Amino acid sequence: VQTCALPIWAEVGPSGATAAGVTPVAGARFLALSSDGRAAYVAEAQGGMIDVIEVPAPGAPKVIYRLDVGPGRVLALAIAARAPVLAVVRKNDVVLVDTSSPLHPARSAPRALPQEIRDGRIAAADVSPDGKLLAIATEQGNQVILLDLGPAGHAPIVGALAVEPEIRESVLCDVAFSPAGDTLWILSGDTPRSLPAGPQPTEIRAVRVGN
Repeated sequence: VQTCALPIWAEVGPSGATAAGVTPVAGARFLALSSDGRAAYVAEAQGGMIDVIEVPAPGAPKVIYRLDVGPGRVLALAIAARAPVLAVVRKNDVVLVDTSSPLHPARSAPRALPQEIRDGRIAAADVSPDGKLLAIATEQGNQVILLDLGPAGHAPIVGALAVEPEIRESVLCDVAFSPAGDTLWILSGDTPRSLPAGPQPTEIRAVRVGN
């Protein structure tokens, strides 16, 4: 979905998947689904707006609301599996969106990201299932940094791990929390930034997340 110009839907049943429709969204870049499946959130490529799609709308999923999250290109969109938290990650800040009302979410004020992340350039991000931690993979130094989303108004660093410190090129592709939230999966391999240096092995690491 991250490279599509618009969300394409399929209905999965006992006999397999069948086409369920297409939702026109100009410049769609990232998509996240609410935990109850009622809403989908689409970030536009140039940032600024989140399109809220009602998934079980009559006929086909359709846009019913647009949320203005302020200027800035979105670099990642991540949602908590068991908490009403949607994280809109940008170069310099993260905007937390309250999805308690899935079809009419409410944004909070942007929280500045630590300088280490801004300097490191964001490659990928994910939110823990309970909505308390934000994991960000950076291009610089191939690091994964954990941020605490609990304190109001800011997101302090609570942990960091250099995944491939010996490799100078950026090879981190994605990060994802396990359903239990006690493990962080880290995918590394070829990226647009590493290709000039030659092929990289595709690897998945499991990192335990402590208290």
